Order: sequence, then C-alpha cells, then structure tokens
Amino acid sequence: SSQFFTCSTILAGIPLSSSHSLLERITFWASVSLLLHYQQEQRTCRNFKFSSFRLYNSSLTMVFRRSVAVVGVGKMGSNIARCLIESPICSEVCGVYDTNNAIVRELYEEAKAAGKAKSNGFPTSLKDAVAEADCVVVSLSGEDVCHSVCFGGGESDLISVLEPGTCVIMATTVKSSWARSASERFHEVGIRYVDCPVSGGPIRAKSGKLTVMMSGCDDSLEAAMPVVKAMGEDIHVITGGSGMASTVKMCHQLLAGVHICAAAETLSLAAKAGVDPDQMYKVVSGAAGDSWMFQDRGKRMIETADPSTMMKLNDHVKVRYFL
Repeated sequence: SSQFFTCSTILAGIPLSSSHSLLERITFWASVSLLLHYQQEQRTCRNFKFSSFRLYNSSLTMVFRRSVAVVGVGKMGSNIARCLIESPICSEVCGVYDTNNAIVRELYEEAKAAGKAKSNGFPTSLKDAVAEADCVVVSLSGEDVCHSVCFGGGESDLISVLEPGTCVIMATTVKSSWARSASERFHEVGIRYVDCPVSGGPIRAKSGKLTVMMSGCDDSLEAAMPVVKAMGEDIHVITGGSGMASTVKMCHQLLAGVHICAAAETLSLAAKAGVDPDQMYKVVSGAAGDSWMFQDRGKRMIETADPSTMMKLNDHVKVRYFL
C-alpha cells in the first residue's frame, strides 16, 4: 500500500514489496513499533539514538547506537576506549578524559581516524569530554579518585556536568556501599547509574572480551547494555540493585588473590626442591590443580620480572578492606 511504501521509505529508505517474505514483513513492522517506542522515550530522556535501518542479505536489522565517553584511560580504560572505538554499537566516542594528556590525545586521534571523534575537536576538560554522551564509562584507579571525579564539588565534577538521562557505567572497582551511595546521588538529579566492575585485564579489554558484572535499576541496565555488550563477552546481571555487582567483584578478587599466592608458593617450592619451574608449570596446567590465574600469572612469574606486566600489591590488598 502507499502507507506501507511511505513508512518504509522514510524509516528505512527501502520500500518493501511482495518480493519480501512474510517473515521479513513481520520483522520490519516489529522493528517500526520498537522505533516509535524509543522515539517517544527520547522526548523525555536521552536514552536511545536511532541510527540505522538497513536491509542485509534480505533481512532487516535495526541498530540503536550510542555516543560514549570514557573517563579514566589508564591500562584498562584506554583499552576499553579502543574497544568502543572499534565497536559498531558506538556511533561516536565523543571524548575521553584523564590527567594524562598524551594518552587522551592518542585516543582522540584513533577515534578521529575511525570517524568517531567529537566534531568540535579535542576535549580539554571533563565537561567537554562528556558533553552529548549517552553513556559515560568510568574506569579509574581507585575509589578515592573516583569520588573526586564524580562528586568533587564545584562545576567540574561528573554529577554537575552530565545531562539528565545520561547513563554512568561505573567500571571502577569500588566498595558496594560507595556504589549504592553513588547510585542514589546520581538518580536524584536524573542521571542513570550502573554498578559495573569488570575482570579480565587490559588485553581482554581491548578485544571486548571482559567478564562484566552489572547491577542497578532496570532502566539503567537497559540503557547501558549495548555498551556493556561491546565491552565484554561474559556478562552477568546481578540481582539486588546497585552495589551487588561490586560485592560479587570483591568476592571474586579474594579468590583470585588466593590463586596468585598459591601459584607463587607452588612454583617457589618446586624451584627450591630442584624441579624445573617450566616442567612444574606444564604439569599443573594440565592437572586438577590448574586455574586461570595459575596459567596467566604463573607463566609471568617464570618468564619475566618486567614491572609493566605486574599488578601493584596495593591494588589487591585493598580488597580485604572492601570485604
């Protein structure tokens, strides 16, 4: 019909005809219904951005994309940013913010090369970096720094510069009590918040293969999910509201620390007893005593003492305090 043709032309740029299968027609109209729903939602909050409606190999696909900013671009944050730059989910990595201007500039140039940099140029402040972002991923070195950036006071902290409806994805490891408090403070001013610690290290962050734990209210989880799916491949929605994902992360870190200590003691004992550490490593890697931490950290213990591959003791000791 003419109505069918007009709607398909406006929304998709492609008229559907009798040559399309019944399944394709059903898929099309179901997608139109979703589009209208989210367009209505956009009138009241900045949540989903309709990006494209395309015909691929005779199947219709609707993609809701996000404009994302990353606050904190150390080893983890910089690779999360790179992952998002490469992800089709992100229409724009509108800005990154960090005290290290060199890495901020480097990531800006990478986003620019990918056609995803902010149109008004290199971000020079937190406010500039997060302006127009749908989601802001926060990946900082610790809770104290995180608190300062989010709630430091004045006109330059995150809670002051974000627009209502923006979703904060807190990928920093923080106490569960802090996560609950932060969620309440952000929600009071209309900003969504997701407690979203991650595990897997910088290499998996860059490839989008992190393990992600996330908790929060339903609308915040819904807003964050596309970005989180770009960051990780093993995603767990933890029930119980904000703070519960951080609790799971702390329990996990306790176990991870035990595995690291056990690996170090085992390899040290074997070496002192005259066993070749490489042989010990190979035996354990194929036996019941194996663990991911043993394979990853144990290998590093044997092969290198390069500080760049090591984790700071302080970054792990804090887990006892959190628990």
